[in-house]
Amino acid sequence: MDGRWLRFVLPLGSIAVLTFVFLPGGTTPALSQGELPRREGVVWRLGVPDGSSMEFAPASREKVAFRVGRDVPAKDFPAEHRASMSPNPPGETEDSPYTITFDLETGTPGPSELVFDLIYPAAAPDRIKIQVNAHQGIFPVRPEHKVPIDSSDANAALLAKQRLVVPIDDAWLRPRDNRVTIAPLGISRLEYDAITLRRASSPNAGKPSVNATVFFVREGGELKEILELLVPFGEPFKSGQYRLEIAGQEFSGPLDGAGLDFGTLRTEVRVPAFAKATEVTLAVTLPPVPIICETTSRGRLV
Repeated sequence: MDGRWLRFVLPLGSIAVLTFVFLPGGTTPALSQGELPRREGVVWRLGVPDGSSMEFAPASREKVAFRVGRDVPAKDFPAEHRASMSPNPPGETEDSPYTITFDLETGTPGPSELVFDLIYPAAAPDRIKIQVNAHQGIFPVRPEHKVPIDSSDANAALLAKQRLVVPIDDAWLRPRDNRVTIAPLGISRLEYDAITLRRASSPNAGKPSVNATVFFVREGGELKEILELLVPFGEPFKSGQYRLEIAGQEFSGPLDGAGLDFGTLRTEVRVPAFAKATEVTLAVTLPPVPIICETTSRGRLV
């Protein structure tokens, strides 16, 4: 019988009981099998974005080749995906690519986006490399708090999640044999909650931004805060530059886009620690495009 198992943790006095409930076919459509739901703009989806990776196969694999509409995530797409850096021997790196192949039965959907709902049960990777057909992209891992949904989650001291949205230009897609390849870079691993290809209003990569962090360093007797600079881009560029103006001081540096076609670059900028809300002006140049963003915002940097 087709259907889906759901798990619940029910408190019973001083213990918790793990309960499984089977939903017969029809209760949950075959989204977790990668079929085409044709609703809510979804072209296809693996798994269900419910905070759990139970719809996927257990453990991880060195490589994965999954075809939407033929393969089943519960057997053919692992829940876990290890990152590139090996702890044994330490420092060695090797990508572990997971590839999803799919056709577009009704032609290209226009502007679209890949949505990765991810879970980090332990230390998270640093970046995620994503290739769409011949186009290479890179995106930072930016974990945020995840509410535990069962006793397994509750035992994960560093439990976190992320929703990563990857804009896709419709010119990159073709009617048949599209390929999306995913490879986490860094240490540890990630788990998949769901992967969705859906229609989008536009393939907008977003605007550059500068964000405060909780990290400080002392340099030359001066306390400095580490700011996070995020620079999304949707076209190839070899080198660019950023410029920050904070309280009359200017900070600038290079941006390296060699070998990349799209994504989000992340870089750290060390600035004096300010004790009150401070005006920040950000300018980013990505040749051959001149300044693509120059905004002024106010926010507490410490």
